[in-house]
Amino acid sequence: MSHTSLLYHLIFKTKYGEPTIPELYEKKLYAYIYGIIKRKNGILFSIGGKPDHIHILLSIHPSIAISEFIKILKTETSKWLKESPYFTRFLGWNSGYAIFSYSNEEKETLINYINNQKEHHKKHMFNEELEEFFKKHGIETQVFVRKDDTLLT
Repeated sequence: MSHTSLLYHLIFKTKYGEPTIPELYEKKLYAYIYGIIKRKNGILFSIGGKPDHIHILLSIHPSIAISEFIKILKTETSKWLKESPYFTRFLGWNSGYAIFSYSNEEKETLINYINNQKEHHKKHMFNEELEEFFKKHGIETQVFVRKDDTLLT
């Protein structure tokens, strides 16, 4: 029998960073994402964000590659959002994402961080936030975002 403990913090933005996820309906999207994670034998610990991006703390089953899981998640949610009457301004997701691995000891801190996204972003811009994560994880790069929302390093 195999045993794993894989905790991921996934972050991705809407296309062009446009605020196309109305706060009034974000819980509908979060419930849909929960369904995808559950269907893929994953565990959702926390989800939150702003109208232009989402943070997800999750564990996925080791039988699926994280890149494949993210492709499924973004494809299925994009289709659902575009067909939904609640997200009429949604254009799609940007092409990139950021994902970081953590230990179980950090789980509660991350859950609190994700649950408090709206308060956090009163003081910090998205790009600043992302650069802080890169720095914390030893990724030496500068993030530049073009008009088409492509991340460049």
